[in-house]
Amino acid sequence: MFSNVVKRLIIIAMFLVPTISVLAQKPTIIDNLRKPDASTGATVSIHQEIIITDIVGKKIEGYEPVSTMSKGWSVQVFSDNSQAAKDEAFKIENKIKERMPYEYVRSERHTPFWKVRVGQFDTAEEAQELKELLIREFPELKGGIYVVKFNNN
Repeated sequence: MFSNVVKRLIIIAMFLVPTISVLAQKPTIIDNLRKPDASTGATVSIHQEIIITDIVGKKIEGYEPVSTMSKGWSVQVFSDNSQAAKDEAFKIENKIKERMPYEYVRSERHTPFWKVRVGQFDTAEEAQELKELLIREFPELKGGIYVVKFNNN
């Protein structure tokens, strides 16, 4: 009799554990996109392989995501808070990307300033080398080019 009860409990547990596990998972971005918008009722239809849906939002054992912008050094080539700063920042960003497509270039909003930064380095010395190259390549930006430390943790 005891063994039948234990067997039944094991069978019930085999069905409940996966169900509880699924219910305990946080909704993924895909789940959130499929929900109707509160004000318009609009929804997003997503067409993709089921394996993509299965892996989105799951933690992969042994994998630690690395931020593309965590700590380090960069070269700032522009900073302004005028009305035209946003447009100017994107112009400068595009100009640098055209001539230096291998470099990481980004426009950033640091209220109230728009900034353009180039590169991501572990050391100030590496950023200094890029600074010197940028001064040679873009002498018109010389007055605003300097090495900056960033920490976006």
